[in-house]
Amino acid sequence: MAVAFAKEGADVAIAYLDEHDDATRTAALVESTGRRCLRFPGDLADAEQFQSVVTQTAAALGGLDILVNNVAYQNPTEKFTDITDEQWRRTFAVNIDSFFRVTKAALEHIPDGGAALCVSTECFVTVTGSAAP
Repeated sequence: MAVAFAKEGADVAIAYLDEHDDATRTAALVESTGRRCLRFPGDLADAEQFQSVVTQTAAALGGLDILVNNVAYQNPTEKFTDITDEQWRRTFAVNIDSFFRVTKAALEHIPDGGAALCVSTECFVTVTGSAAP
């Protein structure tokens, strides 16, 4: 997704948990289009991390035109009853809570006409700039 946006002329920032090799490769592909790629390793389920990513990205890129939340956590098990409370909370913290928190933090930087996209295996949600406060 980052490379596709770069090919359309966007500078991008990517936040990732610990997939450093993937992030390095993605950044190289983005930069090969002549665009910038900021990288932020860390856990977007963490309140300080998501706020830092939004703030640093907006400052470095001069604002945000489009936010793409494309995050997911899975922990497959054989039986539903094998899922622990901790796994359940972690799934929601990453797959649902981070969408809400990152989008809420980013809205102040997204102008009218901008967009926030939330993409995962569970849902696809779009919030347009006109919905921003």
